[in-house]
Formats: sequence, C-alpha cells, structure tokens
Amino acid sequence: MPVKVKQVGLGGSMNVQFTCNCCGLRNVNFQGSLLVEGSKRTVVSLAVTVAFIITGHGFAKFSKTLNSCLGISALSKNRYYEVLTLIYPHVNDILDDMCLEEQERMQEKADDELGSWSRAVVTSDGVWHTRGHFSKNGSFIVKNYMNGGLLWYAHKCMRGKDKVVSEALFEGTSKSMEGIMSDECYKRAKEEGCKVEVVWQDGDSSAAKSVKKHHPEGKVYKCGGHVGRAHVNQLKEAAKKKDFTEGIKAKYRTKFPEVTSSKCSCVRHRAGCGCLSDSFIKAARINHFCCLQQCNEPDEYARRMRVLAKYHCRDIHEWDGGECVFHRKKVCICKKCPEDEEPKCDGEPYKTKNTLK
Repeated sequence: MPVKVKQVGLGGSMNVQFTCNCCGLRNVNFQGSLLVEGSKRTVVSLAVTVAFIITGHGFAKFSKTLNSCLGISALSKNRYYEVLTLIYPHVNDILDDMCLEEQERMQEKADDELGSWSRAVVTSDGVWHTRGHFSKNGSFIVKNYMNGGLLWYAHKCMRGKDKVVSEALFEGTSKSMEGIMSDECYKRAKEEGCKVEVVWQDGDSSAAKSVKKHHPEGKVYKCGGHVGRAHVNQLKEAAKKKDFTEGIKAKYRTKFPEVTSSKCSCVRHRAGCGCLSDSFIKAARINHFCCLQQCNEPDEYARRMRVLAKYHCRDIHEWDGGECVFHRKKVCICKKCPEDEEPKCDGEPYKTKNTLK
C-alpha cells in the first residue's frame, strides 16, 4: 500500500513510497510521472509546448504565460528542453521536404523562364532567436522571391552545453554568424546546380559577398523598406549631435569637404529652426518611399535623391540647369481646385514644409 505520495517539480513527476504489509522495515520507492504517455494531459502539454517552440518562444515566455498569468502547472525547464530535443529532428525533416518540393517546382520550369532553376530569383535574410547581434542562436534562409517557397536554410548555436543539435557548436561571434550561414546556403545552391540571377536582401554586406563569391553573375538588390528604415535611423542619430562624428568626417571629407565644418547652429530645437526635426525625418522617409514608387531606373532614383538632398529640402525648387519636376510650381489657395490638376486659382509658390537650413 502507498504510504506517501509526493509531487516533485512542475513537470508532473511524483515519488510514491510503498511499505511491506508484513514487514514495516522494508520500503520500496517508486518514481513515476503523471504525464503518462497517451494520457490527455500528456497530449495537451506536448501540444502547448510545441506551439510555444514553433512560434519562437523560449522557456521564460512559456513559464510566464502558463504559470504566472494563467496559473497552470506547466512543464519544468528540463522537460521543456526534452521536448525541444524530441521535435528537433522532425522539424528538420519537415524543412528538408519543403526545400525539396520547392526546388523540384523550379526545376520543372523552362530554363529561359525567370524564376526557374537556371534563372533563380531569391530573397534571403538572417533571423535571431533574440533580436540583435548578441543572440546565441541564429538561422539563415533563402526563399524563392516569386512565391515565397523555402529553398535552403542554415542554423548555428553557440550554447556550450546544448546537446539538441548534432553538429559542432559555432565558435565564431554572433555578428559573423549571418555571413557564415549565408555562405553555406549559397554554396549549397551552387553545388546543386542552381544559378542565382537576382537576390533581394537588406543591407547586410556579408550576405552580398557570399552571393558574389558563389554566383558572380547574380545581381544583388536592396529592399527599399530596409534602406528607408536604415536612413531614418541614421538621421535620428545625427539629430542628437551638434556636428558630425569623426568617423563620418573621415569617410566623406574628400568628397564633401563641408562635412568637417557643418554643425547645428541653434541652441535648442524649436519649430522652424531648420535642424533635423522629427517632422523633417518623417517627411524624408515619405519622400524616399515616393522615389522608390515613381522612379523606374536606378539613375533616375539617384538623381531624384540628390535633388531632394541638395535643393528641395532647403526650399530651393529652381536652380541653374534644373528644377524640381516631381511637384507643381504653384499650389492651390482657394481649397476648391482638384488635387490632381494644376490650380485654376492664382495660387502661391510651392514651399517645403520642413526646411533644412
């Protein structure tokens, strides 16, 4: 007969002590678990745990959601990682099947068709379990840009005692992880006979070098959304400073000598002071997006950006040899003229709302 039942931890484990009916000096300890295979609780616990792992949440978020917020007795940390170890090979098998299916779909197309195995159009990027270049786990994927199908992937782990992955732990830095994984993926694409013609990516230079190394004839295009966001972040950093940093001066002083002497002239930012205000940065982001939408050629995009930076943002719309062609010279003042037509009233000269002085 059991004389003592004690629950151990949060994983449903228990210790049961049995005493012999004939001899009170002999005890038998039994260690078991309430998570018996096939029970309803086992199915629910595994399903919830797998759902958290698949959606990118670690044990901290899992425990906080179930234990702290919902008051549910959840798996312990060790049990959580046991589930992770259990599903890892199955997830890899699923990913391999997805890659193979998409590769076969591309190989069925004619060789001269854009998006085929011989003229692949892909997009790639690195992802982190923890946002930023300090995560211990990183992954890199290459997808078919035409339909979003997965083609190749790579994963690296830096945790010293982690036994989930079978391959050797990554010994490099977190910052170099994306470049090394991109090199593995594009090398694999070359070895399998795929010819990458176009790559869409963010501003990561290491991934672009991998493309040029294994697919020298491929063209790398940067995502306009990533470029615009990076531009806004750089303007926000510049807005905090009175003058340019020494790194910026050293990089651009040969091409733009005025960078060494340019500085913010106002004591405190105010409306209309002519500095990099929040309103100016917001307008710059909108203007950049308009350039991406309206310019069909790279040269036109570059020319428009130079005009915006050199003249338009300073409220100069006509100069020797050119003028702003992306807006009207006059704007309506009667509020009755159609927006997509030239103003029929006398109007007034166009003025930049957020002027940079």
